Amino acid sequence: MKKENIFRIHAWGDTSGTEIFLRRAEGNINPIRAAIFCEFKVEEWFQPESTLLTAGVATLLVRFYGFIFSEHLHDAKIIDIDWYSWRDRFCPPERYGALMHDTRLHRDEEKMRAVARVLLDCFGRNEIARIENSRLWEPAILVRRISGNVDPVRAAAFCQLKAEEWFGKDAIVSNHGMASMLADFYGFRIFPFDNVLSSVSISEWSSWRVFIDMFRVRTSIIRTEELTQDMSLNRIGLKDALRYRLA
Repeated sequence: MKKENIFRIHAWGDTSGTEIFLRRAEGNINPIRAAIFCEFKVEEWFQPESTLLTAGVATLLVRFYGFIFSEHLHDAKIIDIDWYSWRDRFCPPERYGALMHDTRLHRDEEKMRAVARVLLDCFGRNEIARIENSRLWEPAILVRRISGNVDPVRAAAFCQLKAEEWFGKDAIVSNHGMASMLADFYGFRIFPFDNVLSSVSISEWSSWRVFIDMFRVRTSIIRTEELTQDMSLNRIGLKDALRYRLA
């Protein structure tokens, strides 16, 4: 049986270290050409030093080119796309011209420009976060800030460390459990992932900035004691709530 293609979108120059998995829902647009076309259009519309984040590239591919967000499926064929390295390959005039005149990539310029404007890496607050864990076979969950200014990455890491302290070193908070913890204790609300592309207004796209892979977050923590003693993250009832939110 032929494996489904899953596209891993990332960029060496993206300081957030984000990687996003997409799969094709319709059409046959080449995701590399579409991604580089979007990046060049951003540079044309705004300023040469403007560049999209990986999240911005992925969002434009979803909004305009027939792709949808996907989990990293172990039985799929993973196609690696370092989109910013590909950008450099399309800089020679002959390749740039052919790409930018490819009518298959042209979309409603006003709409695309409006989305791209708020996706630039100089825009927005971290108000929408995507919770996932590359160790768990679970769907990602979106949470949206409704109050306060707690860093969702730090709060999620705090919850994971406390779960290990209270329930054993092998304890893992599920994706939905972590989203619920952020919603119940840290000023966020669970945001339906299925509706994100239709229900988020253009002005809110700038805030979709945080992609939290809890496995990566957990393995990157060095000063665990400093984090677990951060009283600004401690909440009454945290232990009881975590007990029922483990994977």
